Amino acid sequence: MSKIRLLAVVAVCSLLPLPSYGQQVVDGSASVLGDDDLAQLLSALPGFLLDPSSAQLSKLHKDPDNGDYICGFFNAKNSFGGYVGMQPFRYGLKNKMLITKMNTPC
Repeated sequence: MSKIRLLAVVAVCSLLPLPSYGQQVVDGSASVLGDDDLAQLLSALPGFLLDPSSAQLSKLHKDPDNGDYICGFFNAKNSFGGYVGMQPFRYGLKNKMLITKMNTPC
């Protein structure tokens, strides 16, 4: 009886939706980053953005002065559901901090 119960639990769990983040790199610049660095950036966005599934990234690159940072531009929806326009950002791979209030990208 316990095997049947276990199979039922596994079957139900397999039907549950997995978290899916719809962030996308809109200009192909992700190729300049390693897979691990890009994955770390994408997994960090939900903690910083109001609607992380709406994030659009572009002009991604490593900071030429400090390779521990990823720089680029992001666009995401605000609380009214509208996109705010491309904004520069800098993300620290080591300190896991996203800086968005910048005058110029790195």
